Amino acid sequence: MLGGPATQALHRYQFEFDNVDTLNIHVPCWGFETKLAALPDGPITRVRLDFEAFPQVTYQVSFREQAQGAWSPTTFATTPEGPADQTSLTSFGAPTTIYLNRTTSMGFYAIGMLLPDV
Repeated sequence: MLGGPATQALHRYQFEFDNVDTLNIHVPCWGFETKLAALPDGPITRVRLDFEAFPQVTYQVSFREQAQGAWSPTTFATTPEGPADQTSLTSFGAPTTIYLNRTTSMGFYAIGMLLPDV
């Protein structure tokens, strides 16, 4: 139910704003499990990333090489041998698999949900 005034203090979520047009709000209860596995060696060193996606939500993948480094959007493929040229994926609410080309020996991937403007 929406209404007011609030009967108790509202929870504050951690956020960042880039002072341009992007507001990132960290909502812990919207987390989801991901699994990462290396694929057998081929012409491209590739990893497989599995996650349970919510219906009608668009996802993007970001990468950073160091734990404290800046996140950068990265491209991915939707098939093991397909071109890694996708920048986003809209889900139908099912287990989802994407494939990422490894460009460094180590690093961190993050899956982010792109939510519509409110």
